[in-house]
Amino acid sequence: MNIFRYEFRKRLIPTLIWVVSLGVYVYFTFAFFESFSGTGMLDLLDSFPDALKKAFGLDQDLTTILGYFAFVGIYLFLAGAIFSSHLGFNAVSVEERDLTADFLIAKPVTRNRIVTAKILAGLGHIVIFTSAMGVVSFLGMESFKGGQEYSMTTFLLIIAGLFIFQVLFFSFSFLLSVALKRMDSPLPFSLGLSIGLFILYSFDSLLRDTPLKYLVPYDYFDLGYIIENGAFKASGLVLSLGIIAASLIAGYALYNRRNIATAM
Repeated sequence: MNIFRYEFRKRLIPTLIWVVSLGVYVYFTFAFFESFSGTGMLDLLDSFPDALKKAFGLDQDLTTILGYFAFVGIYLFLAGAIFSSHLGFNAVSVEERDLTADFLIAKPVTRNRIVTAKILAGLGHIVIFTSAMGVVSFLGMESFKGGQEYSMTTFLLIIAGLFIFQVLFFSFSFLLSVALKRMDSPLPFSLGLSIGLFILYSFDSLLRDTPLKYLVPYDYFDLGYIIENGAFKASGLVLSLGIIAASLIAGYALYNRRNIATAM
């Protein structure tokens, strides 16, 4: 429990900076809803290539507030991927990078307990991030919806999808950090993983009928699909939960066998 409290408090300020800065951006992005839903803007967007519209979330029905939320949401998912993968890459690598791992290992606790505390702390920060973005998005939609009605169930599904999506990136990044021998900084890894997969997602029309589509987690929680069907993609949800479970199990196993660098 002491390890959990320490890990949770240590990253609380960076998490709050993420939440406040991104929350301000998300809220005021909804102020442009009326402009984006105008006929002139829609005609202009129709001339854009499909890959470009997919990359920037402009392939949604921007005349509805939920469709506009899907446009905003793609950036939320990208930011969430960067945030959660950074947490995952940093979970167990920071002690080895700073050569302070001997402090933890010398304590009368097992490696499993250390990893569990770090994972729970990371999940706690993901809960804060997701809850804050859900509240800010709701306030933005209510403030600028212009009298439109929307499905609260669909809205909550998107927020739930954001949470599962972040846990997926967190758990897979945790596995990669344990598998790699040394990581000087987690930032290039988290940016490369999150943005690289996002670029692949923008070429959905090329990957749709190939096995490569299963390598793109952004497609597991396609916001247009959720809005249209009021449900997650079954295959995406199953794949996400499977990857999360496999990553955590493999991460525990590898960490127990790892030769950990210390200052000694």
